[in-house]
Amino acid sequence: MSDGLSIGYLVALFLVVVIAGLTIGTALLYGAIDLFNRLAGKDQHVPTPTFGRAFQIVVTVWLLNLLAGIGIGLVLAGVGGVEPGSDSARTISIIANVVAVPVDFLILAAMISSQLPTSFGRAIAITTLYCALAILVVIVIFVAFMIIGALVMFPSISSTPA
Repeated sequence: MSDGLSIGYLVALFLVVVIAGLTIGTALLYGAIDLFNRLAGKDQHVPTPTFGRAFQIVVTVWLLNLLAGIGIGLVLAGVGGVEPGSDSARTISIIANVVAVPVDFLILAAMISSQLPTSFGRAIAITTLYCALAILVVIVIFVAFMIIGALVMFPSISSTPA
């Protein structure tokens, strides 16, 4: 297979994964808003956006998180003055990821409060529910892969004795 064709497949796979991830993020946003509306009183209700509007929010948040992550990484790498690939670079990468978590959280909350008719406090609550749902989805997927892996690795588990 030629290198150009391999790169084309990788680009196509990347686009499919990004679009699938953004669609899952949109579903999580819907779920978080719905859960918030069920938990909050009628006076705290946040209107559910259309799919297009929710997708726009998720895409914008993804791009802003990407830019924030790059900025945090550049600032920390610049402060540390380290060579790429060194142990110090790996440490700075871990620190950058830890620093990015609350920044990403606040970016999502800010986007929700600016794009939907709600307060920043309600957006923080929706963002918290969004993160909880995302963690739950990751756990379910992880457990499913572990079960499938166990069934593949140990086929005797799935067979019943005769």
